[in-house]
Amino acid sequence: MSRHPHDTPLLQKLTLQEIDTDSSFNAEIGWRRFSFEIKNLDGGKTPLLDNLCYSVNKTVSAQGEEVLDQSVLLKLYPVNVKAYHGFTERDVEENIYPPSAKRTYGRLMNSDITVRRILQKEVDSNTHWLCILNEDDARLIHHHPVFEHEVFYHSYKVHTDVIDSSPQKHLADLRRFEFWKHLEEAKVPSWEGLYKITDGYDAKNFRLGKNMRDTVEQLVPSEWPSYYRDMYSLALCAILSPDLMTKDPLDFVDGFIDSAVAHTMIMYHYTNIVRGITTSDIVRTINNPKPRRRITVESKIPFEWVLPLREIESQPLPPQTRPIIIRHALKLTNDQSTKPTFPVTWKQAKQSREMWNERVTLIGGLLTMTGRFNPERLGLRSLLYLGGAYRWPHRHSTWTAEAVSDERHLQIQEFLLPPKAVEKVKRFLKRVFITRWYSRRVNYHTFEADSGEWKYDPIKMARQVERRVSMKRIAKDFSIGNPEIVTIPDSKDAIIIDALSHSIKYHDLERSTGFWDTMSLTPAEFELRLKNLVNEGMIHLSYQFHPPRYASRCLVLQGDMGRIRSLAYTLLENAPTCSVYLFDDSAFIIVSLHPDKMDPFIKTLVTSAIENDVLVEPWTVNRYSGYRWGLLQRLLCEDGTWDEDISGLLCQGRGLGLPLDTEEG
Repeated sequence: MSRHPHDTPLLQKLTLQEIDTDSSFNAEIGWRRFSFEIKNLDGGKTPLLDNLCYSVNKTVSAQGEEVLDQSVLLKLYPVNVKAYHGFTERDVEENIYPPSAKRTYGRLMNSDITVRRILQKEVDSNTHWLCILNEDDARLIHHHPVFEHEVFYHSYKVHTDVIDSSPQKHLADLRRFEFWKHLEEAKVPSWEGLYKITDGYDAKNFRLGKNMRDTVEQLVPSEWPSYYRDMYSLALCAILSPDLMTKDPLDFVDGFIDSAVAHTMIMYHYTNIVRGITTSDIVRTINNPKPRRRITVESKIPFEWVLPLREIESQPLPPQTRPIIIRHALKLTNDQSTKPTFPVTWKQAKQSREMWNERVTLIGGLLTMTGRFNPERLGLRSLLYLGGAYRWPHRHSTWTAEAVSDERHLQIQEFLLPPKAVEKVKRFLKRVFITRWYSRRVNYHTFEADSGEWKYDPIKMARQVERRVSMKRIAKDFSIGNPEIVTIPDSKDAIIIDALSHSIKYHDLERSTGFWDTMSLTPAEFELRLKNLVNEGMIHLSYQFHPPRYASRCLVLQGDMGRIRSLAYTLLENAPTCSVYLFDDSAFIIVSLHPDKMDPFIKTLVTSAIENDVLVEPWTVNRYSGYRWGLLQRLLCEDGTWDEDISGLLCQGRGLGLPLDTEEG
């Protein structure tokens, strides 16, 4: 049976010291629950958590030679704790962050063991320490110092991290464990039920076990890591459960909210039901995933337990579901709907199979509620930095990305800053561009339900660079809000804008837990405030679904701005997705097209651009990391103004030994 969320034997002997006293004592700390366990230390004495510390050894080097071991005193209570189902001691190629990151991000995301990443502060110092522990045996796999300008990256939290740290999280984990236990201990499935999920797979030496879990785990490769075996087995338990068709699909989504594996497999099975498929190849997919033509943005993770997910994710939306999800997405967007209610309720779904199909389709298609805002409308300015010297994200960062072209690498960051801070940044960063106009579009009106593809002519789009479009025209048709009117949101409006700019799974709004735990708002207050934000032009809503994800290219353009605006206009109007940043005499465009259409588009564009006084540099987006969750909240000061402190950016130059008016490279 899978382990209870708090039963992981992650215990480590630590020497604890209370800084204010001379007393010291040894204790075993369960990292998952040490805030509870620590009260039992020292015979029931309850010390202040902030006053507890412990030591680790570090090796001090001089000119590459290890010359001295020193003890470092760290505060026990962590700044941030996060679990990852993977870490490797192998080197992983990664250029999005500086060398001082020790390639930690890529290693965390590209391995086969479960680890816990712990960030702690060094006593009497601005330095922090990053410790990575093997969750099964508490072995310290990796640790290194984290300096002041690196702390934001290592402590940044997304909405799932906020949920994990909420008081309700422990109770939710217990409910989820009971749900898993119910699935695993269910009676043995029938041979008929097993036959329906093993199409195309020969289960050799298969036997019926004593319960559901004992039976289905034979259908998952035994050599896979325990976490992935657990999740695939639990997914099969859910798929074979007699409750699958009688309970709300959201019960199963909530039950596996922390597992992309189980969620993906279960929704794949639901989709097959909607399609009318009576026998499924899901076990074959787990054991022998088919090689797929690379049309999606695929991770470079080489591990075989990820390949089944890649096969499923690469499949286009089935024709039975496309009209449903397109209809809802377009209607909600056109209406600028602010209602925090899912379009098809469980009560409605129980009334007919047609409505059940709609509810399952919208959940499985990941219908999301997304909001875009014009920074100038809120009193902020967008800056794009194209350079590698200041690579660490900081509190003003919106996103970072790495793009490649042949053997070259390009690091890209967007900052949101108040006007006074913009002037400071301009004085010491050379390759920074102030955004004069920005827009983003997702064009579902060009998505055809019959084919499951967007319809557009890449050659015709590329040749629009031969025409000219005025700033007045592109602003009239694609602007988000009126930048001449500035309104700084209050703290509650900032919560809403942050959540929407990050994107919200629409079905999350239906449940009282999870999403609402992070909002500090009731559904009624959310709807009222959101309606005001939309009416005042502070945010524009877009309802999106989860079609195949095409590789993105970013275009750096210089030259005739009328021709550049013409290209931007046609991409915003026709491309599947497009983001446009216009500067004084240049532009930056991120566009996603089908791979079969991307190459002819780029070749035609480069040729036509040269003939029309426009220089184009095409780059392929290799890595992306977003920091929109909580962005406005962390920039909004108590007095209702925007934070102008850019020390998180400035100190990176000091760390590199760079003067403030220059750059490396």
